[in-house]
Amino acid sequence: WEIIVVDDGSTDETVTLVKKLGEQDTRIRIITQKNQQVSVARNNGIKNASYDWLLFLDSDDWISPQYFDRMTSVLASDPDIDGVHCGWTRVTPDGKRVREMYAASLPDLFPVLAKLCPFAIHACVIRKSMVELAGGFDISLITCEEWDLWQKIARIGARFEAVKEVMAFYRMRPHSLSSDGMQFFNDAIRVLSHAYSSDDRLKHLNLLHPDGELPELLPGRKLAIATWFAGLFVGEGSDAKPLLTTLAPACDPSLEPYWVADNIFEAALIPACKAPSDWHLLYPHIETNLKEFLTALEAKSGKTELAKRSILTLQKMILENTQVERPIALGSYYAVSIEITEPVEDILVEKRELNRLLCSL
Repeated sequence: WEIIVVDDGSTDETVTLVKKLGEQDTRIRIITQKNQQVSVARNNGIKNASYDWLLFLDSDDWISPQYFDRMTSVLASDPDIDGVHCGWTRVTPDGKRVREMYAASLPDLFPVLAKLCPFAIHACVIRKSMVELAGGFDISLITCEEWDLWQKIARIGARFEAVKEVMAFYRMRPHSLSSDGMQFFNDAIRVLSHAYSSDDRLKHLNLLHPDGELPELLPGRKLAIATWFAGLFVGEGSDAKPLLTTLAPACDPSLEPYWVADNIFEAALIPACKAPSDWHLLYPHIETNLKEFLTALEAKSGKTELAKRSILTLQKMILENTQVERPIALGSYYAVSIEITEPVEDILVEKRELNRLLCSL
């Protein structure tokens, strides 16, 4: 094995520290370059890598001690495997894990990658030759560059395997989306769109998915991914409606309220670095902004009652994850705990907007 640290113009003690480690173990080395953004740095590391398999690990992230044993044992079991991925999770500043996430256990991940990026970059060990065949990271992308790489590799025909264990951890840090949130969204739409046509960057190769997914599915996919970004925006306190104005007119009555709510449930916690159990504290501050976005999304998609059903689903998700003692009111719901071995008293609520009861037994 080897560790290659690419120092992309840092101003801290990274160079000094890595050089000292390199003196103790020659398998650890550093490459320095002027600040040229992450894709250039990673491509530089790929070019200098000596071995057949690659793992990309950013400074904010870490992996478990058993990571390499588990991942390499899968790779060693089948010479036709091109990549192996594991479960991953975000971690709040105070150490709480925020959902355990797993990509589908499918050899061909292109249909999945045509919808979203299913794992963090350090949750996957990938064959170096596949990365090189795909042309490495696209340096024209400011964000979403890892999603783009996985998508290109899957389009070529890479075969993936999965380890159903969380071994990759992403450290959540407070940040502002005010300056780069729209850039993030635009890059995501660009990568998403690549999956629904041929990719000129790979036209010289014999591809498993030369034409991509069906183009008529793309407008609906854009609306779906906009709901995840809406979570980021409202979680930051920003207006999410401009996300929809950047998209061409689209009608997707198949847009499901559950998945709209689930995307928002996950993404809105990220800017505040909060766990799902903290959602009930966030909700009152974003409710108005969120409802305005969902109303606009309903009009854009043509899905009847999408806004109402999505907000009700989200409220239920929040209450199911909160650890606050019941009874508690949130939106249209009144949540109570009932001991079924004892007589059940009448449940009286004063607020007229409360019209749903959520009981835990």
